[in-house]
Amino acid sequence: NVTWGNAGYLPTLDFSAGYSTSIDNSTTTKDRATGVESTVHGEFDHSVNVGLNLNWTIFNGFSVNTNYKRLKELEMQGQTSTRIALEDFIAQLTSSYYNLIQQTIRLKNFKYAMNLSKERLRIVEARYMIGNFSRLDYQQAKVDFNADSAQYMKQQEKLQSARITLNELMANMNVEQLVGVADTSILVYNDLDFNKLWDATLETNAELIYADQNKRLSELDYKKVKSRNYPYLRLNGGYGYTMNRFGAGTVESRNNLGFNAGVTLGISVFDGNRTRERRNARLEIERAELQRQELKLALRADFCDLWNAYTNNLELLNLEKQNVVTAMENMEIAMERYMLGDLSG
Repeated sequence: NVTWGNAGYLPTLDFSAGYSTSIDNSTTTKDRATGVESTVHGEFDHSVNVGLNLNWTIFNGFSVNTNYKRLKELEMQGQTSTRIALEDFIAQLTSSYYNLIQQTIRLKNFKYAMNLSKERLRIVEARYMIGNFSRLDYQQAKVDFNADSAQYMKQQEKLQSARITLNELMANMNVEQLVGVADTSILVYNDLDFNKLWDATLETNAELIYADQNKRLSELDYKKVKSRNYPYLRLNGGYGYTMNRFGAGTVESRNNLGFNAGVTLGISVFDGNRTRERRNARLEIERAELQRQELKLALRADFCDLWNAYTNNLELLNLEKQNVVTAMENMEIAMERYMLGDLSG
């Protein structure tokens, strides 16, 4: 839409052709002194006109210039909307990719748990056969193995669902195609800076940019309303042919061929709505500014929530790394005691 013609810079050129006719009964007083009259019945007049007409608004209170700026702003806002859509898609794609990694890790863990239950069941079954363990121990080990197997099967379903979602986002027609991931780890950056991130958010956040563009559009709308206070200057011209045929009178026909031109200068003195529209335009600017402030506050709240979650999860990650070491030691000790018969299933 960003064109000079759409903004109103360019003139309009129209081609028109017309034909008109009339049939009248007319009475004409030829002499004021004598009052002699002549009457014509069925007077047949007709005319034909063909021409080109040019109309050009030379100046309209900066309205045309404001229109063009508004179209440019709408173009940039359209680009921002595209950017928002792309960023949302990238965020969704990234989230789906990391979800696939997470589900892959969970499947590995559940498979390991199932293998432990399977080994336990093997040991219990062997000891049950020689009379060291009761049937209750054997049944309990079997129930636990079945539960771990069911959990592993459900996790396979979740992993398949995550793979389908990722394939769909990548527009892969074979949504069940296996997706290879670079690794099964999520890199953690523990040196992020709060202030730098917030400054970058204020500078590059697409939603804030979109809100700024909305405010500029409101300001341009206000300028457009104010432009009606200025005079306007319009140029018009044409080239055409006109033919007239008269059914009565001393002139039988008249033909005209040539140019015509004119200039119109005027100003709108009162239209009844200008004051109201100007007040509404000012309110629209204030509303756009308030919406921007509201958006900035919401971004600050979301940013702080994310930062708190980030710092808290860094501490949890370090704690869980320690727990993994402890859990592995406990499992090794428990397995030894279990193999010796000092620990129940």
